[in-house]
Order: sequence, then C-alpha cells, then structure tokens
Amino acid sequence: MNYSRKLSTTLIDNGYHLVPIPTGYKGPKGAEGKNWTTREYNKSFFRNCQSPGLGIKTGHIVAVDIDVRNLEVNKQIQDYCDTLYPGALKRIGNAPKIILMYRTEEPFNKLKSNTYLDPEGNKHEVEILAQGQQFVAFAQHPDTNQPYQWLDKTSPLDITAKDLPIITKGDVLDIINFFDSVIPTNWTLEKKHKENTDTFSIDPLDIKKPLKVSIEDIKKDLTHIDPDNHYDDWISVGMALHHQFKGSEDGFLLWDEWSSRGKDYDQNEEGEMQWKWKSFKSNHQKTYATIKWMVKQVIDKKTPKPEVGSALLHISDVISKLGPIDWLVKNYVENNTTGLFFGDPCSYKSFLAMDLALHVASGKSWNGNKVKQGSVIYIAGEGHGGFARRMKAWEIENNMDVRDLPMYFTNKPVDFMDQEKAEEITLDIKETIKRSGVPNLIVIDTLARNFYGDENSTGEMGLFISHINDHLRIPFECVVLIIHHSGHKEKGRARGSTALRGGVDFEYQVEKAKEDNMLVKLDCTKLKDAEYPGETWLKGKVVDLDPGSEFKPQEDPGEDSEDESQTSLVFTKCDKPDKIEGVQKPDGYVGTVYEIIGHLTAETGQVTYGQMLDTVKTIEGDKFVIKNFNRALEYLRKKGRILFQKEDKKKWNSGDIISFQV
Repeated sequence: MNYSRKLSTTLIDNGYHLVPIPTGYKGPKGAEGKNWTTREYNKSFFRNCQSPGLGIKTGHIVAVDIDVRNLEVNKQIQDYCDTLYPGALKRIGNAPKIILMYRTEEPFNKLKSNTYLDPEGNKHEVEILAQGQQFVAFAQHPDTNQPYQWLDKTSPLDITAKDLPIITKGDVLDIINFFDSVIPTNWTLEKKHKENTDTFSIDPLDIKKPLKVSIEDIKKDLTHIDPDNHYDDWISVGMALHHQFKGSEDGFLLWDEWSSRGKDYDQNEEGEMQWKWKSFKSNHQKTYATIKWMVKQVIDKKTPKPEVGSALLHISDVISKLGPIDWLVKNYVENNTTGLFFGDPCSYKSFLAMDLALHVASGKSWNGNKVKQGSVIYIAGEGHGGFARRMKAWEIENNMDVRDLPMYFTNKPVDFMDQEKAEEITLDIKETIKRSGVPNLIVIDTLARNFYGDENSTGEMGLFISHINDHLRIPFECVVLIIHHSGHKEKGRARGSTALRGGVDFEYQVEKAKEDNMLVKLDCTKLKDAEYPGETWLKGKVVDLDPGSEFKPQEDPGEDSEDESQTSLVFTKCDKPDKIEGVQKPDGYVGTVYEIIGHLTAETGQVTYGQMLDTVKTIEGDKFVIKNFNRALEYLRKKGRILFQKEDKKKWNSGDIISFQV
C-alpha cells in the first residue's frame, strides 16, 4: 500500500510535517530523502512520491520511544506516562516497543536514557525523539513485514498536531529518570549517554516548576510512604521535596519529620541529612510528581487484585461481546464513558447538563432520543437554590414530580486531586446504591470547583482524569459528565491542558447564538467509536415558577421594583436558524455590567454586590452612577440572566450574592 499518496493530504492538513519512507527502511533514503531535515515536503510531492511509507518530523512534535522489550518494565513506563502525562497517541511497530506521541511549545534536542543489558543480552533504553529527527508513522515494518499499528483506533489522521497533549523537556526528563529507577537489579549498564548527563546540569527549576500543592496535602501524601522502604525511595522523596521547596528549610523539615517515623532513623545523624539535602542541587530531576506516583503505587497495591488469569480474555470472548453500542442517550452518549460539556460563561452548559441528568433519572427520552433510566449523582457543592429553580421549571414543563426521582447532590465540592477525598465520594455513592441502585450518570459541575490544581499542567490534569476514572467511572461502570469553561483565547476547545481532551471519550461544545440569547448550539467535537451526531440546536423557554403570579416581564423594571417572582429556563430541540453569528450578550451599559459579572463569576458562579460595585467603579471612575448600575442588575434578573440573594429586599448590602443561572 502506498501510504504516502493515500494519507499525506489528511496528515498535512492536520498540521504534521512529513517525510517519505522507502520500503525496508525506518527513515528517509535516496534522492527523495535528500536534505530531509531542512526540506519541506508538500502535497504535490507526495502525489508522485515513490516511497510508500510516511514519517513524521519531530521538533514541535515529541516522540517518547520506549525501546524496552521487558514486558513488566515497559508497562511500568507506559503506566507512569498515562498517569502523569496522559492522552498520547500510541504507535507500535515491533511489540512491545512503543512510541508515545506528544507536542511541545518549546522544542529541544533529542534526549536518551542510559542503555542497559539484560542477562539474555537484549538492549533496553528510552529515547526522546525531538528536533532534527523523525519516526515512522505509516509503513510496513522492515522486521515484522506488518503495518505499524496505532492503538485505540486513534492516529494522527484523527487528531491534529495542535490537539496533542503538551509535554515539556522537564516532563521527558522525568520519564527518563523514572526508567532508570525501575530497571531490574540483574541488568547491567552498557552505555551512559553523554547528552543525558549534560542535560541534568541544567537547573531543574528552570525546566519544571513545583506543583501547586499545600503543605497539608504533602504531609498526607507522605503518610502513605514508608520511610523504611528502599534507600533509593528515601533519597527520591528527599530530592522531590528539595525541588518542590526550592531547597528551602521548610522542605528539609518535612523530609526530616517523615524520616523520623522510620525505625532506622537516628536523630544524631541530622548533620548527615543536612549534608545530603545540600547535595540535592542540579544533579537530579525528581519532582513532586515522583511522590504522587509513589503514593499511587502504594494505594494500588492495597487494592484487591483479581484472581490470576481473570484479567485476560481469549479473542473468542472479546468477539462475543460484539453488538450494538450500549447508549446512555442514544446517538449522543455511550455508557461507561467519561465526557465533557464546555463553553463560555453564561452559555447555558449547566442548564443542559441538568436537563440531561433529569431525563436520565426519569427515563424520559431526550429530544427524541431514547435514554437508559438510572440514578444520577450531581457533584456541585454550591448553588442548590439555582438547581432547585431549574428542577422546578423542568417539573412544570414535563408534568412530573422530581422529588420522586433517584437523584442526589453533594453538599460541597470534591477535590479530585486528593486521592483520599476521591475515595470518600466513592463510599458516599455506594451508600445511595442501597436505595436507588448503581448510578448511570455522575455530573461534575464544574471542573474548576472540583479541581484544586493547575489546569494548564499536563501532569495535574492527568491525575484528575485518572482519579475520575478510577473512583467514579470504572467502579460504577457509568457515564461521568464534566462541565468546564472554554479556553480564554481558543474558544473552540476546553480551557487548560489538552490532556483533558485526550483523556475523555466524548466532548460537546455549548455555544449561544448571537442573534437570540435563548438559542443554544450543542456541537459534538469528539465521540469515540460512533458517528458524530452533528449540531443540535435547542431553544430556551422561560418558565414562571409561580403560575398564579400576576408578574409580567418588563423591558425596564425601574429602580424601585420589588417584584420577587421567580423564573427559570427549560431547553427543547429546535430547527437550525438560518443565520448564525456566535455568542450574544446584552447591548450598551447593561451589556458591560453583564460581561463584568461573567468574568467575576467564571470560577465559582457567584460574586458579592460589594465586589461588583468596586470593580465597576474602578472601570468607570467619575462616570459611575449607582442608579444606572442597580437598574442594570435588576434588568438582568428580570431577563433570567442572574439571581439575587439579598438580606433586605428594599436595598443592597455589600455581602449580598449575585449569581448566574447558567
């Protein structure tokens, strides 16, 4: 098969820089491959290309080449990468050797681990393919005579270069260092690579910043690690704390306190520990991610393992599972998956999530699509008043008493970066099973409220997704739906690390139409193993929660209005509008106030009146008029865009709460 002619156009459109690979080789050769490192091969070249294979240039693309034949060590390295740097595309040529494919924003030169020999004479090493290199993406492997394979049915044909998870030089040094730490004792060092040694002379703080983690959480993590374990583990913890605290006394005291719990601790050897601590300078690459990994390994060992052999299925057993897709919501959401609704603040994404949850809890079809009925867990933590209004509106519209539905809400956020807190919510959910059965759907609204980490960190976002899967999706075999915000600059994707997109099975963007602020587009941007449903348009309807009220909406309620009627929204499927112009916000001064509220409530959904007042005064200066400001707030409330929680109905207090219903 001539891959270069058939696949090159799609790969170039996806942002990859290609090279031709002739039959029987793993790199460019001959006239077509001449000067390949500086030559840019375009679509017209590949239309007449004689070399049937295709390689991808590395630089902004980074390939972690795990050239390790030992199955156990190979799996350990993959597990480490999947936990801390998830979402990589995986390519196999001659198994179990494997390449993990990432991208980087700051290209660097190639890196290589030490080379080790096992007792049988096999070589094992990890190489980081970077600037000036390439790897084979599509071709026949010269040794196996079989096509290179991409795992999980996902390849560069499906994922654009800009959507690959980001990895840094510090991250890949972590991977190399981890490989060196897990080699079997009967392996021997064949070659110590100079370029790897030189790299470690760089200050690791210049490459990889400390993680955002509190001292309390660090102390909690250290309780899982036995200081009497192997000496190398003791040193690794010291190095990791040294990096996390930039060599300060606080880090040393934590290391010393943890060490003192061991039976081998000698208080008289504090001077030796101080000497060791000061030696942890630029000659190591251990970071706090190492401690996170060690904690995960300890907890995994405590988890009951299945009986020997039960983890393997014969091919006939796998084929026997072939059948129609098991849908939670037909055509939209498959059972036992993790997914995402993302959109700008005020785009109604939480409204749609609540609507979907109520349909699952009730078993009612969702906009004409069958739903698998089951209990629902809604992890929110705040804003129960807003949820109550949305559910009441849904109840009125659907003529159904929601109080009878198997649906449960958390009374506080859950820090899914904390393993113990993630385990606690699992136990709480198990208690609801006794009353309502295993949940079919768990909603996390929003990611920001339940993720106490750095959204832009590939490692921290990877741990978040790992904990979501380990403690929610896998044990209950249910759907986990995460609600999140759009990127600040790239509105077409979720905010933060692309590891989030790489770690989910489905993804939908929620966008409000500009010409009608009650019109919403739900657009599928990722759906594994099923046909994309395309755009779905939904129209919002204002529901009066007190039908007996004589309140009628006004364009301008006036400064002295005391009407406290409550409304909320429900959304139903509608036809695609003839004209689409993007996101809508109110015009004029009201629009300015509305936009400020959107920024201030992006994380928590709420802001105090005092905070709003100070912000608007700062922006407007001498032009500020409090009467106009209060009128704008009242107008937005009447339009159903915000809610008030006021101590005194007749006047504002600085501590009064303003929140969005979206």
